Order: sequence, then C-alpha cells, then structure tokens
Amino acid sequence: MENPKNLIFVIFGASGDLASRMLIPAIFSMRVQNLLPVKYAILGVGRTKMSSEEFRKKMSEAIVSYSEEKITDQTLISAFVEDLYYLPIDIVSVDGYIQLKSFMQEIDIKYSIGGNYIFHLATPPSMYETIAVNLSKSGLTDKENGFRRIIVEKPLDMILSRAGN
Repeated sequence: MENPKNLIFVIFGASGDLASRMLIPAIFSMRVQNLLPVKYAILGVGRTKMSSEEFRKKMSEAIVSYSEEKITDQTLISAFVEDLYYLPIDIVSVDGYIQLKSFMQEIDIKYSIGGNYIFHLATPPSMYETIAVNLSKSGLTDKENGFRRIIVEKPLDMILSRAGN
C-alpha cells in the first residue's frame, strides 16, 4: 500500500476525550503500521491553555492507556509525539485562525509538507459551521498549493435517529 501524501493533520477539540481516547492512539497505530506519510505533523487545536510539550505528554499517556498496539518500547511513542503540536485559540474568533494559519505555515516549511491539510472536527456539532466559516475567512481552505479536507465527527444520536432507533 502506498503511503498518503505529506500532510498536516489538524484536530479541533484536541484537548478533549475523543482525541485522547481514540484519535491519537489510532494515528499512532497507523504510524506503527507504516501507514502515515513520510512527512507529517499533527496539530492539536483547542480552547484549553497548554503548550505543545504538555500536549505531547498528555498524548503519550493516552497512547499507553488506549492504544491497541500495546507498545512497551517508549522510544516509539517518544518519536511519534515529537511531531505533535498544540495551539490554544478562540475557535469562535477569526483572529485565532489567522494565528493558526501562521503556525501551520511554520510547520509546513519545517516539514516540507506542500500545503496538504486535513482538518478534523472533534468538537460539538454546534461548532462545525463556525469552524468551517473561519477556516474559509482566514484563507486556510484556499487550495493554491496542496489539498484541503475536513473530517466531521458524526454524533451517534444523529445516526441512531436517522436509522429510526
């Protein structure tokens, strides 16, 4: 299987439970299985104030607790979290997205990504529109270089209500 193109994977709501219990351990599993691009970075975005180093520590602990890989070699986890970053922003204000864009440009240059960005919305559904509009207003959805994708977490209650349960 061919690895995907280099990319920055941005997780909105990264300080929350979904990122800790599922997303980061799953991405780590992909790394262990060599399914990630050669060059990638993961950028957590949220309202919680923390540094990238604090985020790395939190995600290291989450991988140990929740990963299906059950890795005992801490060096694999340490190598993985080196490519994790965190940026606290006000996700309601477009100013936070201007800051996000600048930070992403720095990461893009550091890793030679080429403008490929995936935005994962691990937030309440009420925030989807706000985030999408602010990504657009800040120019983060412009596809002059690379691709842009948005992943939306569909709440289970919406799935069940549409299934008639």
